[in-house]
Amino acid sequence: MADNGDAAFERTYLVLVRDGGQEAAERVKKEYPNAYPPGPDGVFLIKTKQLSHEIAATLKIKGDDRDLTGVVFRLNSSYSGFFSRSLWEWLDD
Repeated sequence: MADNGDAAFERTYLVLVRDGGQEAAERVKKEYPNAYPPGPDGVFLIKTKQLSHEIAATLKIKGDDRDLTGVVFRLNSSYSGFFSRSLWEWLDD
């Protein structure tokens, strides 16, 4: 499991995986158990102290043992829209 450490230093990321299916979802759940429940296939929100390149390596999106195609985006606190209350609470946590 990835080191998520002290929440005070956590950052929020969006992970987009192409053609990862259930394997990608299970890997995210295993490595980042506090991830927001997955949305459409291949779209994940996670919070961690790790940097984007570390997340990509942990999920095997990059590195010598890469077996998924995807990208990791760090999100800032500027977002807007309409979604379930649980998402907004998760983002504010």
